[in-house]
Amino acid sequence: MRKILSYSYYDMPPHLRTCLLYLSVLPEDCEFEKDRLIRLWIAEGLIQYEDKRKSLFEIGEIYFNELINRSMIQPVYDDYPGIDIESCRLHDMVLDLVRSLSSEENFVTVLSDTEHTSALTKARRLSLQNSEADHASIWGTRSMPQVRSLVVFSSAINQIPALQIFKVLRVLDLEDCYLSQGYSLKYLGSLLHLRYLNLRGALIDQLPKELNTAQFKHLLCLLVDSKTIVSNGIWSLKSLEELSWLHMDDELMDHIKELGLLTELRVLRMKLYTDKWNNELVESLSKLRKIQTLCISRADGQRNVGGLDAWVAPSHLRRLYTKYGCWFSRLPAWMNNPSHLADLCVLYIAVRELHEKDLNVLGRLPALTFLDLLVDHESLGIRERFVVGAGSFPCLVYCVLAGFIVPVVFQNGAAPRLTRFDFDFHVRKVREIAGSDDGFDLGLQNLPSLQKVLVSFQSGDASEEEVEEAKAAQLKSIPISSSLTSIEKKKLNHGLDESSPATFRATISAALLFRSSCRSTSTMAPVTGRIAGTPRWPEFRANADSSSAGTCGSSSARRVVWLIDAGSYSKEPKQRAAIHAARTRRMPPMGSSRSRRTLILLVGPWRQGWVRWCSVARFA
Repeated sequence: MRKILSYSYYDMPPHLRTCLLYLSVLPEDCEFEKDRLIRLWIAEGLIQYEDKRKSLFEIGEIYFNELINRSMIQPVYDDYPGIDIESCRLHDMVLDLVRSLSSEENFVTVLSDTEHTSALTKARRLSLQNSEADHASIWGTRSMPQVRSLVVFSSAINQIPALQIFKVLRVLDLEDCYLSQGYSLKYLGSLLHLRYLNLRGALIDQLPKELNTAQFKHLLCLLVDSKTIVSNGIWSLKSLEELSWLHMDDELMDHIKELGLLTELRVLRMKLYTDKWNNELVESLSKLRKIQTLCISRADGQRNVGGLDAWVAPSHLRRLYTKYGCWFSRLPAWMNNPSHLADLCVLYIAVRELHEKDLNVLGRLPALTFLDLLVDHESLGIRERFVVGAGSFPCLVYCVLAGFIVPVVFQNGAAPRLTRFDFDFHVRKVREIAGSDDGFDLGLQNLPSLQKVLVSFQSGDASEEEVEEAKAAQLKSIPISSSLTSIEKKKLNHGLDESSPATFRATISAALLFRSSCRSTSTMAPVTGRIAGTPRWPEFRANADSSSAGTCGSSSARRVVWLIDAGSYSKEPKQRAAIHAARTRRMPPMGSSRSRRTLILLVGPWRQGWVRWCSVARFA
């Protein structure tokens, strides 16, 4: 296998081999953020301009994807495949190979409990990891003038050397390394060659003022916590391409117009710790024409309505996060031109007043894969029904719609790739507007890729029976051939806990429709069964292993019910085996002459007293 990996490695072009070698900085079984890795490649000079029309980061993404396509690194998705690759990891055998090659070429030096310190004299890139020992003594008065990169993982906090021993450091990555009061950053100002500085999770109260000077003309990436205070000198770092997070207090807001000087910014995340809203902020943002990711939030949880209305997004915008803190009063006019936003793939936005034509505008965005949309229709009294027509949202994978009084309806041909849909449902108001239960049909059957639905039922003064009818109406609209695997109801309280009596009545009103050999879905109303046994594990395990497990009521019952608390018990081997046995129980084939049965697998934290989800499979 080592030979095969070696052949694959030497078959790659030189630039990919170098980028892969850099991954030898990683510990074993480590998931490493994609954007962080690409920024490190850029700071190290491993990415060169090949196409002047593309930024170095975009070229780095191409390198990253090529390594995935060659199976040299493994992608890690955030929530759902198809939205974005958040992180990556290396297989152990690949990591062994790159570490061996990196050591031979003196590319990266790894210092851990199992490594000797003799290689430090010639180290160019240092990775400190996996050590519980205090190795501070190994540094002593040692000088490291040749080291250009220092990456420290949280497991090696005790190894962090004093910064004054480095002279030409380009990369300093201390993410998630809590720096105690005994460790000083006062020498940070002497690292004039820095291109990349990552102090996220280091819990630094304030950046040294020496850093915020024009001397740091090479600094491309500055990553700190949102509570880390920076001084006005931050505006002099005119080479910055990523600034996350920018702590906006009263002092910085008074000089916010200088933000427009950072014209190279491609990623900006800011958190507002002030009640002030200055129009100069919008003017400054409008000058950042290279911005691809913009995130603005407020620390106090309050919302500013209309503050961003005058802002016009640049054509290269890829991700916009303004849902918390900054509301648009209406959908911005610059969204009316889909070609202007050809790269926009993630939209996390709050719009106070939205109409159907506005939603159709969003549906024309060609690259949109994630949409989290919050509106304020309840306070405005907007009760119109929104219909998403055929051809809308061609690439959407994940959609969250909140604040709508009447849920959105999907026509056939809309959102063909949508796999996850979260929405609010005002039961009583929808019934009043629709005039019948037909108003509950949202067209979920028209979404061929839908796998999971999370419904926040806003019951108001509606009865539990009305809520159940609304849920049942959604189940009835799902065809047998649907790929839907779950419909969840948020925090569904059934009063079930460990003190329940030996015989109890469980009303199951949310359904997880899981894939099996029958590939079926349920069109039934909520199932109510009388189950023998308590929700404690011994009775559950006995039920799961018995051929007559969980039969509801009498011998003439047409449903077989199994209850398993996977949320509380699935960590123990025997319990995992029992759960697996229940899930893989032999099922009658489709078209069987046997009585119709329903298998219910209830999964959720009993101790919290509410059912998180349950599963229903129907057999013909």
